[in-house]
Amino acid sequence: MDEAAIQATRTDSNTSTAPAASPVSRTVSRTVGLICNPNSGRNQQQLAAIEAAIGQCANIVYVPTASEDDIPAAITRFAQANIDVLAINGGDGTVAHVLTHLLRSRAFETLPGLVLLPGGTTNMNVGDVGIPGKIQDAIHKLIRWSQGELPDLETRSRPILQIQPGDSGQPLYGMIFGTGAIIQAIEYWHASVKQKGFRNEFSSGLALLRTVWGLIRRDPRFARPLPLDIRFSDASGNARHIQQENMMMFVSCMPRVFLGFTPFWGTGDGALRMTIVRDRAERFLCTLPAFLRGRPNRRLTVAAGYESHNVNSLTIAMTGAYTLDGEILHIQQQQGPLQIRHYCDMPFLRF
Repeated sequence: MDEAAIQATRTDSNTSTAPAASPVSRTVSRTVGLICNPNSGRNQQQLAAIEAAIGQCANIVYVPTASEDDIPAAITRFAQANIDVLAINGGDGTVAHVLTHLLRSRAFETLPGLVLLPGGTTNMNVGDVGIPGKIQDAIHKLIRWSQGELPDLETRSRPILQIQPGDSGQPLYGMIFGTGAIIQAIEYWHASVKQKGFRNEFSSGLALLRTVWGLIRRDPRFARPLPLDIRFSDASGNARHIQQENMMMFVSCMPRVFLGFTPFWGTGDGALRMTIVRDRAERFLCTLPAFLRGRPNRRLTVAAGYESHNVNSLTIAMTGAYTLDGEILHIQQQQGPLQIRHYCDMPFLRF
């Protein structure tokens, strides 16, 4: 994909990215490229049924990707097949890997629309822009739509994050960045929740509750202050520099994260939503309900240790772990700052 095509997908910082409906005629068939992670949550038990169903549909180009290393070849094959839509049957980590290799490769002159299927262990992105419900139902809908049998396809446009890790790292692309206590929540989910067989969005809620309890009690397994040096411009265009120990921080291109939580209350036209919670923020337990709903009150203030902004770019100098769509990564401050920006808008399709 050439630079002109990338520029065509970018959204000016003053342009709304509100969802728009896009009806599709019953008579139009589409070629769909389907990436399937056979190791993801629901796919492990239902892969045979999924492959049997799509094996009868000539409109679907199917490529299983057991690891991230398989994704570049899949994208090359889809570009050669001139697909109209790229469907991803995997979790949030699979989506981030596909976005990263899709946008790095520039294999497509025009980016295909994306369909997110609920086949992963965690599916926060599906809750916002994907097809919720049972994976086999979603697959059958995809087949019928590819054959031109389903009308009224809805398109939701979402900004995509580009993360440049340090001065020489390869860019990464995804939808949710986080650091601080979010890392401890993910680690707890892997070690204690996932191992007991809980692998849906509700399981993320269990990990959140345990993490919050650990933060309130200052349990060292969860309460680990993280020094961050953050630079960005606020809604008024003023340069901001925040240098402090933080409890957590996240940046998202979506209005919700999981379980319907919307912990953002920033203003302005920035495409990315950023929220920062200072370590030992005041009255954390009392403030939590308003925080999770993104409804500022007399306690949810900058002075108390809570702030939220809409931005188009920011830099973070840090040493430690961060997450992109659930995948844990690491950086040392001497490698250079993390640079996060709004890279482009991608169309996500829902039935």
